[in-house]
Amino acid sequence: MIDFISDNFEAMSDKELSAAINRRFNISTTRQSIKSLRRYYNIGKGRGKYKACPVLTEKIKDGYVIIKKTNDAIPAKNNWILKHRYLWEQAHGKVPKGYIVIFLDGRKDNFSLDNLTIVTKEEQIRLTKSKLRFNDPELTQTGIAIVKLKVLVARKSNAKKDIH
Repeated sequence: MIDFISDNFEAMSDKELSAAINRRFNISTTRQSIKSLRRYYNIGKGRGKYKACPVLTEKIKDGYVIIKKTNDAIPAKNNWILKHRYLWEQAHGKVPKGYIVIFLDGRKDNFSLDNLTIVTKEEQIRLTKSKLRFNDPELTQTGIAIVKLKVLVARKSNAKKDIH
């Protein structure tokens, strides 16, 4: 149905789309439901009414830039996301559960993809406690490698203790 709307929105009004969808898919939609679907799936009219492109709103919270799409179909109070996380996910996919995106050079305003990486929350804590975060991204990457090794050694050590 969404593909049908995408393929036909420029040639048909929302009312015409609604009638065509009702016939084709044997359902009952309205002009308003088509309009809502177009907004939700970012399908623009192209007739001068509006162009479908996400407009991002930015603000600073706790020193981090957070963003949200301002043309979401269903606005929510808590749909803000960390900008660096959003950019990382656009390039690499969803951040796995238990991981966070960090800045390799420590600058919260350097959104270059080369400056972003993911680490586990445990690794983040160890990086900070061990003072292995630096202004130099390569040194921070070395710090991450050290922390990953420490975590692995700790797990192996704990596994051996559990056996005995």
